[in-house]
Amino acid sequence: MSEWREPVDFELLTQQALADDPRAWAGLVDALSPIVWRLLLAHALDQAERDDAFAMTFLRLYERLETVTDPRALPGWIRTVARNEVYAISRARQRFSAVIELNTGSTVLAVDDETVHVDEADDEAGLRTAMAEALSDLPAHEQRLLRLLSLDPRPSYGEIAATLGIPVGSIGPTYGRAKQRLARHRALIRYQASVAS
Repeated sequence: MSEWREPVDFELLTQQALADDPRAWAGLVDALSPIVWRLLLAHALDQAERDDAFAMTFLRLYERLETVTDPRALPGWIRTVARNEVYAISRARQRFSAVIELNTGSTVLAVDDETVHVDEADDEAGLRTAMAEALSDLPAHEQRLLRLLSLDPRPSYGEIAATLGIPVGSIGPTYGRAKQRLARHRALIRYQASVAS
């Protein structure tokens, strides 16, 4: 038997949240979280991706709450935003990205949906050199985040946030920016061109 809950007054909570009442914001998150999690669990995401999508969905709510014209429609609105975040993750998987597993030393180059494992010693050395150059050009906080995310087992987002002194909600966006910087770095582009030729 499901637990009965009082109907949520989204209009009142929205007004109070816009007036900077932290309890109202917590009430909105509490009321809308089950909707977001149901949608995220219905898609083929790993836990880190779900955490990213969850955090980004509520960041979007925080940023755009004042633009919501009918707060009673927030359940549908948040569902759409969460779905868009899932699609964004899926698109990001398909774009060029370069990833190094810093803790094991293994190297993988992912181009579009094709993953190339570098086995030859020369190619391995070339990719390691290119990756090291690209990583060294990242801001220090992005380097630290990538190292923490590469640990096995990987720390929770809460542990990472506490270690780096950053909000949990900033982990996903920071990680995304770091991957984009790596993918566009001249050293990795040169390496990719040399492998293709």
